[in-house]
Amino acid sequence: MAVHQLPALLDSLKSETREPNQLPASRDIARLIALAHREMGTLNQLRASAGAPVATLQPALALGKTTMDEVRQQISRLVAYERARVAAHDRALSGAEIGVLVVLILTIPLGLAGGVLAMALFTRGIGRRIGAVKRNAARLPLGLDLAPVADAADEVGQLARAVNEAAGLLAQREAEARGATLAAQDASQAKTELLSRMSHELRTPLNAILGFGQLLEMESKSADDQESVEQILKAGHHLLDLINEILDLARIEQGRLALSIEPVDAGEVVEESVQLMRPAAHRAGCDLRTNLPSGPCLIQADRQRLKQVMLNLLSNALKYNRPGGWVAVDLIQTGTARVGIRVSDSGIGIPEEMLPRLFNPFDRLGRESGSVAGTGLGLALCKSLVEAMSGAISVTSAEGHGTEISIGFGAAVAEVVSEPSVGARPQAAFPDGCEPEGIVLYIEDNLSNLRLVERLVRDRPLTRVMPAMQGQLGLELAAEHAPKLILLDHHLPDIDGIEVLRRLRALEATSNSAIYMLTADASPGQRERYLAAGADGYLTKPVNVKDLLQIVDQVLTCREPAPAV
Repeated sequence: MAVHQLPALLDSLKSETREPNQLPASRDIARLIALAHREMGTLNQLRASAGAPVATLQPALALGKTTMDEVRQQISRLVAYERARVAAHDRALSGAEIGVLVVLILTIPLGLAGGVLAMALFTRGIGRRIGAVKRNAARLPLGLDLAPVADAADEVGQLARAVNEAAGLLAQREAEARGATLAAQDASQAKTELLSRMSHELRTPLNAILGFGQLLEMESKSADDQESVEQILKAGHHLLDLINEILDLARIEQGRLALSIEPVDAGEVVEESVQLMRPAAHRAGCDLRTNLPSGPCLIQADRQRLKQVMLNLLSNALKYNRPGGWVAVDLIQTGTARVGIRVSDSGIGIPEEMLPRLFNPFDRLGRESGSVAGTGLGLALCKSLVEAMSGAISVTSAEGHGTEISIGFGAAVAEVVSEPSVGARPQAAFPDGCEPEGIVLYIEDNLSNLRLVERLVRDRPLTRVMPAMQGQLGLELAAEHAPKLILLDHHLPDIDGIEVLRRLRALEATSNSAIYMLTADASPGQRERYLAAGADGYLTKPVNVKDLLQIVDQVLTCREPAPAV
């Protein structure tokens, strides 16, 4: 059977060794095939000589043995060759595995580097966009134009769109705010003008009321006339106080109240205020006492406004007290930072439910029909003034047990600046028996005010009032008569009073004349403006009769009276 299968096996082996890279094995197989055919031929010869003598068969047997030895050698060479191929194959596989491993090892860092690079590029792009959004956010409150940012659907793009929307909304709000500011400025200007006009229009008739009232007081003889005049003057001064308080409140609301905040000795201001109120305390039958430190107690405040507050608090404490009662003023220094002034009284007190209304303007807490006169503005003005000076005010009270009001200010360490003697009137320096002589030019458009000044100087026969109800007429009369004293109103129908003042100073006839502004405009800083424009002084309406007469007597030339015959 093996003999029959051998040819097929040899053909199969031959067919498997046809590749060029297997040339050495092909030669060995070809030799092996040739040996196999030779061996088969020898076997066929032996088979045909079966039964022949051994000597006859000996050559064939030797050839068969030689053939088989060569076959074994060829097979050994083929086995060695296949082993070498298998080893080479294994080595190739090992090399391939190492190469794959090397490639894998190299691929990992390259992949990581690529990922890092991709992330860096991505982060850089995001960073640039976020930086642009951040810069836009910084430009937003400054009102600057925003830089463009690439639109995208991610969170950064949404943030950029939100910033742009905020910029648009902010621009709209700024436009609305500018419009509101302009409207507020216009309203403030209109209110300022209204206050100035109201001050002038209200003070002007009061000037006549109080002026003629003072004349009647000087001339009245009977007790009934004196009482009537007192009522007129009392009502006039009450109305004047009301106007002043309303104007002060309006200025505080506008932030136009002129304050001179400086170190002030609170004890000195309290003592001055108490001395001024002692006559009122005596009339009310109340004991007015103080508890002040021995040395200076400095606070940061406006001296005049602080005195105004103290006078108001003391006045209220006396008005709403009881006969035989008391009012006490204590100065309390809390450490080194704050100083408190406490005004307490033994008066009728305030019901607890009414305390929240205490500082409401025009609210007299149900005492409108009582016997005590008042405007309901005093405490409201005190609170506004104290807070305008960076102070604080508080109140405690119980009905029937008196009231205690405390105000506190920041302590000061600098030296006290002495109060300037603003508005001090010059004293008359005429010898006894002298009479003033000359012309008083009064430029005023209100007839009642002209009549008042004429009445004031009527008892001075050598003095004559020359009226002028227009600014231009006043300039013409001044150039012609060269008056030594000129009284000048601010609000005139044709020319502003300050312009008239400048022209009077430019005239040769009046360049050395005494010019006093006599006006109802009591706005802050007016005195300084008038003096800067060339005025010698400033009197507000309603005018104090004694002050005006003192100026007339001082300015006009004194002439000795003629000797009696």
